[in-house]
Order: sequence, then C-alpha cells, then structure tokens
Amino acid sequence: MARSLSAQPLEEGLRRIACLLAAVLSIGCATAPRAVGPPPNVLLITADSLRADAVDYAPGGMTPAIAALAARGVRFDRAYTVTPWTAPSLVSIFTGLYPPTHGVVNRDDTTPKTLPTLPRLLGSRGYSLANFGFFTAVSYYRNLGLPEQAIAGAEVVGSQALAEWLAGAREPFFAWIHYTEPHMPYGASGYEAAEVKVKGSSGLERAQLSATLPIGAGYAFAPGDREKLVALYRADVARMDGEIGKVLAALEKRGLSARTIVVLTADHGEELLEHG
Repeated sequence: MARSLSAQPLEEGLRRIACLLAAVLSIGCATAPRAVGPPPNVLLITADSLRADAVDYAPGGMTPAIAALAARGVRFDRAYTVTPWTAPSLVSIFTGLYPPTHGVVNRDDTTPKTLPTLPRLLGSRGYSLANFGFFTAVSYYRNLGLPEQAIAGAEVVGSQALAEWLAGAREPFFAWIHYTEPHMPYGASGYEAAEVKVKGSSGLERAQLSATLPIGAGYAFAPGDREKLVALYRADVARMDGEIGKVLAALEKRGLSARTIVVLTADHGEELLEHG
C-alpha cells in the first residue's frame, strides 16, 4: 500500500530528479549562455542483478558493448544501490527517492499516483514514452507514469522490439528497457527454465530452473558449485551485452546516437555463494 510522504525527503528526491531532468533538457544552472536546440532523446537501460565486477572493460573483453558505451561516455565506478531488491530499487531510479519515502518497501506496495517521476516529468515536456520493461502492471510500477508494456515477453524479445520501435519513434522520446539475463535462473532468459545446463547439486540445479531459491526449502550446494554458478552467470552477462549491442547498433543505424542520452545502470548486484 502507498505511504504518506514527508516533505523534506520528497523535496530532496525532487531535487535529484530535477537535476537529471535539467541535464536531459540542457537547462542547467550555469550562467553562461548555451546553444538552444531540440531536447535529446533518453534511453534508460537497466540490468537485473548485474554485479559491477562482472562487466569487462578491457579491449576484446566479455562485454564489448557496455565497454564501448563507457569509453565514449561517463563511467561511475562507485555507484551503490539503495536496496538489494528489484522493485524498490527501480522505483528509486525513477523517482530519486529512497524506498521509505516513495513507499515501495514490501510486497504489493505501490507509489502515490501523483508522485513526480522521470517518465511523468519528461512526458509533461512533450516526450513520447515507450516501455520495454517487464511486469509494469503490478503494484510496484503501475503509478510511475509509464505507458503500458510495449510488447509481451519483453524480458526475452525486448531488444528486437525496441530496435524496431526506434525506426518510427517520435522525438524527443524516453524509452526504458530492462534486462533480466543476469538474474536467476542462470543460463536462461526470463524467470523460468525447462532444463538445466550443468547438472549437480539440488541448489545448483534449482538456480538454473527458477528465479527464486527459497531459504529453508531443502536446497543444498556442493563444493565447487560457486565456480559453476559464476561461469553460468558471466555467460548470462555476456549474452545481455550482446542484446544491448543490438539496441545501440539500432540507434546508430537510425541516426539517433548523436542526439540520444543512453543511461545504463543496474537495480542491484548478485551474491554468488560468497557468504555460503
């Protein structure tokens, strides 16, 4: 359920989101005159459960698309999530607020319908909006000002759908796509898999079949499982990088790269048996 918002945290959050909006619209507080031009497009890419140490910035590395994006943009090496859970973290990204302030803390929570959000603010400035995220009809995300999900199964076919949408996108636009590849089940797209790729302990196999691994449900890991999980996870990250590369290539092909701000971030990282 939605919670009441105290004035001071809300004002702080609005200042954060206003700074981003100002950067997007080139209306910063600098006193020097700036060239007036059309506002840039904004593409927000979020990755589910992406560890910072899983991104390879070396030439010819495992994540060349992300590395190339970082090389020609601004890379933040010390960025921290507000929570290790997708729903409140994504809402914080869209609002600039901490979870206790925006109201999404527990299952089935939602935000107030009037809460200023990045999509709502950009939409009010004439931006067309596109949602290639997932599960945005559920309570957590339904009041963020996002349009309906552009395509069913976006967690699997989102890159292709977004690339096709860019061909006729009305500018300026704000588009969001969320990638689930690094999230369990490892070695699969989406949140369920029909078969395991690496057989082994009950814990190892469960981590390849389902998005959840309930504590106390009897699943156990064996010695050597961490290395197997890391290999599966890194392969998922590499596959996601390939999908991101398709979207960036589509921007380039449509002649949109020079006038599109691309923001890539993660909702949180991932624990791969470092703590047992």
